Amino acid sequence: FPSASNRKYFLVVKTVNNTKYYGLIANNKKSKKGEVKSTALSEMLPEEKMLVAYEEHRNNMKLQLIDMILANDSYFFEKMVVDLLLKIGYGYDKDSGIVTKRTRDGGIDGIINEDALGLDTVYIQAKRYKINSKVSSNEIQQFIGAIGKHNKGVFITTSSFTQSAELVLHDSLKNIILIDGDKLTDLMLTYGAGTTVSDQIAIYKIDEDYFN
Repeated sequence: FPSASNRKYFLVVKTVNNTKYYGLIANNKKSKKGEVKSTALSEMLPEEKMLVAYEEHRNNMKLQLIDMILANDSYFFEKMVVDLLLKIGYGYDKDSGIVTKRTRDGGIDGIINEDALGLDTVYIQAKRYKINSKVSSNEIQQFIGAIGKHNKGVFITTSSFTQSAELVLHDSLKNIILIDGDKLTDLMLTYGAGTTVSDQIAIYKIDEDYFN
């Protein structure tokens, strides 16, 4: 923000599609967090305030989803992950996904058949970790080994992945997708897995053609 005046302070007022929009704090002074937020929000249009509130609501829901997942056992998480991928559109019907046995699963927690004959399959690994416990590179290597000659895989966790884990996957020839807790809960909200829409609000605009 080029300026010849004194230092200015800005606040993120909304985030749309991972793009952050900043608002100038009018008094150019640092103040308490709540005061800064109210100052920035007061300069926004009503529909902009609704977008900010919606983003905050969505983030709160994502945190609640993680808490609910961690409150259940690992088998529930594995079944939930299979259900989610079926909702997204993987598999040829609603019964094409299975959860493997709870013991001696060979490093594979779920399998989705993308055709009726099982010629094309997606293998799933699901790790129900606390937020501060990241998935390591060794776990990614083990998953790659568990897939064997097959090519498609999805590794899903409630936490995140270490940088070395992502590098291992980058060097692999396998078609494996990594989904962390943030992406997982985002998909759950988008596809209605473990969530329902309780209300909807329309944002209106003037039809200029009508009045002209």
